[in-house]
Amino acid sequence: MSGTRATRLRHRLRVVEAALLLSAYPVVTRILSVRRLLGLAGIEVAAAGEPLRPAASPIARAVGLAVEVAALRLPWKPLCLPQATVAGLMLQRRGHRSAMCFGVRRNDAALSAHAWLIVRGADGGVVCGGAPLRGLSPFGPLLEIQPK
Repeated sequence: MSGTRATRLRHRLRVVEAALLLSAYPVVTRILSVRRLLGLAGIEVAAAGEPLRPAASPIARAVGLAVEVAALRLPWKPLCLPQATVAGLMLQRRGHRSAMCFGVRRNDAALSAHAWLIVRGADGGVVCGGAPLRGLSPFGPLLEIQPK
């Protein structure tokens, strides 16, 4: 198999994995709280203190793209929290730790919340949920979650 075909196949398999996890998310969160799910998955909840730039890590970028593509292809629109959680689960399966960040935005009299996933380190940055970050006020962790 040529390198290009193998790369496309790996991408498609990641998209299928993301679609399956996004599909299972509503069922799993009926059984487990989001807080418990994040703890079991080893996803830290953290403040977004560092500059918000796209992740440079090839694995983080590939996972983020797969989650984004899967979310676009599903017959419903998964919100930011399920997408960030699924990306964190996929990264954890690949041996990478991630952190979930939260923020709020004020539009006239309304508030809207947003969640995004980051990886830390020299090649770290935003994995998914980074597009609508303009105008957001990030805040520190609301949930005290200790990854196992």
